[in-house]
Amino acid sequence: MEMLHTSGTTGLPKVVTISQSCIAAMDVQHRIPHEEEQKPYLCVLAEAEKPFIGFPLFHVAGLALSCFLLLSRCKLVFGPPGKPASREVVQEILRVADVDALLLPPSVLEDITCDSTILDRVNTLRYILYGGGCLNRNAGDILSNRTQLLNGIGSTECGSIIQFPMDSRYWNYFRFWPRLNGIEWRETSEGSGEFEMVIVKDDDVAQYQTVFHNFPELSEWCTKDIFAPHPTIKDLWEYRGRTDQLIVFSTGKKLNPIDIESSVSTCSGVRTALVFGNNRPHPGLLVELEAPAESSAMDRIHSEILTTLNNSQKYSSKETLIMARDILNAKASKPFVRSAKGTVDRKRSLELYAPEIEKFYLTQPYSFDTPTFDFSSRDALSAGLCELVGELTSTSRLSAEDDFFAAGLDSRRVQILAAYLESSWKAVMTNASEIRDSTTDLIYAHPTAARLASYFCPGPLESGLGREHDNAIQEMRNLLERLVSVISVFGD
Repeated sequence: MEMLHTSGTTGLPKVVTISQSCIAAMDVQHRIPHEEEQKPYLCVLAEAEKPFIGFPLFHVAGLALSCFLLLSRCKLVFGPPGKPASREVVQEILRVADVDALLLPPSVLEDITCDSTILDRVNTLRYILYGGGCLNRNAGDILSNRTQLLNGIGSTECGSIIQFPMDSRYWNYFRFWPRLNGIEWRETSEGSGEFEMVIVKDDDVAQYQTVFHNFPELSEWCTKDIFAPHPTIKDLWEYRGRTDQLIVFSTGKKLNPIDIESSVSTCSGVRTALVFGNNRPHPGLLVELEAPAESSAMDRIHSEILTTLNNSQKYSSKETLIMARDILNAKASKPFVRSAKGTVDRKRSLELYAPEIEKFYLTQPYSFDTPTFDFSSRDALSAGLCELVGELTSTSRLSAEDDFFAAGLDSRRVQILAAYLESSWKAVMTNASEIRDSTTDLIYAHPTAARLASYFCPGPLESGLGREHDNAIQEMRNLLERLVSVISVFGD
């Protein structure tokens, strides 16, 4: 039916063939006998009449859930092509499409909880489903108090794991159907209280076990996902991480840190490096030096680290790249925690630096000392935007009419671009008012240098509303012309 890639190791991803039998293994969940209050997740999803799919169709969540919901006779709503799901996209979808459910990555949900207009509309939804990463506690509590919040889990290899919806108080826990999934819980180490989910092949429930449709030669599948049981409530499980140390970001992207850490640890002056970022929007790098270094030596060490990072991240997705500003230096007074054998204890070391890591993310987006953009004219601002977006996306000769997202701008780089714009605006336009709208939303709404420059530097007879209206009309005209040309070809 389709070939998908697994979502997130460093280097080339693995290819998994999604066959009709894989989709059928999901669709058959309709036939699971259940009480009204014990519906499988997918049956709850199928109750929506018009859900918005915020997952990309080249990932299993987007493809498989879309197929299932279509088979369930739902009318699916997708966002505009070329634009990833964002607060601005969700706001527009809720305004024009009359959707009754949202399926989104956790990073987008965390963003929309800051928008009172969207939250008012959330009260009318049947449910919100998120997956691909963890949702922070504050955002989850806000959303679960307004609608049914569903915490989904699955993978390219396994498809959907059969589970039940949770009471709103326990939205961040999972309740699985062990018998039909074939789940065995295996403790990661004696007394740890954490267990890996292992799916064991069972001919009696083969119709539900997607992973063995994909890999019929296997007798069991170690998911490498780690869970911990609820301290008092039976059969409730909380996600804790991965056995392979895979880092799962709030965007749904994943990163295997081992190659990066081992490469950086070979740099002169570096003792150890740890990548962090679980449940965060992007990664950072914590570097422990062999000995304290003077300023000049630090510059040399950082230069070597950046060169090494560029080489080791050649095949990484742009959303998971570690840049110069993402590097933190460990303190000599706080060495990494090590075992008796001298190996670094990743979990305890990152816990030791939790305050520094928290501060690192709280100060994002970054502030900048030197103004970057020239707001004196559209042409000057447009040229500056082309230069920066070209640098962020490694695109040479980006023109003023080129779409940022087609060039490779992603959600993380949108935040960086927004930070530059805000910093420059405040520094240069000292007597100007604050930027009226969210800068990230402005970038999504005006995804070319020409359009964004036009917003900040309007002509004397223009207004923001008029420009957006004209742009929308022109886009509709362009789309109509393309469709008419296609119809003409088939008509001939």
